Amino acid sequence: MSTEPSLCQARLPARTYSALLLIGGIAICIAFTFSVLMVDISLSSYWMLFAGSLLLVVVGAIDDLYGLSVSLHLVAQIAASLLMALGGTRCWSISATW
Repeated sequence: MSTEPSLCQARLPARTYSALLLIGGIAICIAFTFSVLMVDISLSSYWMLFAGSLLLVVVGAIDDLYGLSVSLHLVAQIAASLLMALGGTRCWSISATW
């Protein structure tokens, strides 16, 4: 068997790899926020969606820095989904354009 790492394995030190994960999640959150702000709609009805998203980003960042248990991740995901659902966020239609 070859001892060469596969293309999927990063050749970075653990600390650098963790920093990249943290930066990636935060960058996606910032890009999503800016793209939503560019749309000409009222955002007042979407504040619970943003609260749930922010909760997931914060928990993900803390996990990247310190490592959290799977059960804590599950609790955060349930809390975020409850925030979004109870806040009135609904997905009325999903259609493919292809």
